[in-house]
Amino acid sequence: MDFAFDNAVEERFFRSLKHEWTKFEFFADIQEAWMSVFRDVEMF
Repeated sequence: MDFAFDNAVEERFFRSLKHEWTKFEFFADIQEAWMSVFRDVEMF
């Protein structure tokens, strides 16, 4: 079997997360950043 793994959707999601969303946020520690990302993804 030939499987084509197209991860363009995942790449776009993480690019948006890194460059558009977290760029304007400041976090005190990694736990706060994780919780903020988790809340954002769950609300979407």
